[in-house]
Amino acid sequence: MAKPQAFCPPPDHLMNDRDKYCDRSAFNDQERSPFHRYRIVKTDGINHQRLNDHELADFERGYPALAEWSRPVKGGDHKWKKLCLDILNKLMKHKDSASFNAPVNPIAHGLWDYDQVVQHPMDLGTVKQKLEEGEIRHPDQFIWHVRTVFRNCFIYNPAGHYVVQQAERLSSIFEDKIQWHKM
Repeated sequence: MAKPQAFCPPPDHLMNDRDKYCDRSAFNDQERSPFHRYRIVKTDGINHQRLNDHELADFERGYPALAEWSRPVKGGDHKWKKLCLDILNKLMKHKDSASFNAPVNPIAHGLWDYDQVVQHPMDLGTVKQKLEEGEIRHPDQFIWHVRTVFRNCFIYNPAGHYVVQQAERLSSIFEDKIQWHKM
């Protein structure tokens, strides 16, 4: 039997041809995620063939951590959802998170142009609500939403502003937690 290999789907902007799969190293760090779903195949380097049930069971025994991400747990939920909630709760409890835990109130803060500058308003509390209510259906959506919180801060506020510094610290913590080697 050829050695099983994991291939991940391309990012959304390359999903026009859903039959093409590529190696993780082809993505830059912003597109790479530890949560990509995998299709396990056997290959000779040219031809790819899906594993039969026996081969898949062997793979799951040999690579339990990788196999666990693709298997639903009882109740239809995935392990990723619990992990995402854990990461989000840690971020929301961080000393720098107060500005990011609830939606920005432009009127209360005198940010009259906020709605024109920020195209996709997002905050950690809203991300948590979307995750708990099932609006976020894939870990990559979770990652996009959290990154949007910090991206909005970087877009609206000047470099060096205290809230930008807070966002940089929280963003760094978030990126560290989602790195593949940390999972």
